[in-house]
Amino acid sequence: LVLFFNCNESVARDRYLTRKLEGRLTDNNEMFQRRYNEFTLLNRAVLEYYSGLGVLVTIDTNVETTISYQRLVAALKLDNERRESH
Repeated sequence: LVLFFNCNESVARDRYLTRKLEGRLTDNNEMFQRRYNEFTLLNRAVLEYYSGLGVLVTIDTNVETTISYQRLVAALKLDNERRESH
């Protein structure tokens, strides 16, 4: 099982820019864009690989944390049930 927590760019940007991490003075829009572009580029092949193996589960995290967590728990439960049935 491989989990991918999918979050669209605008939501990720908002979360990135509003977090308050000590010592992260370079957390700005330009740095976000660079990191997001690199993340998207590098993850494409990884996602395709695990999707091809049939083990990729994508969790939509564009919502509040509690809902994302509920989606994660549901996906893990479904995967566990699938494994137990085989």
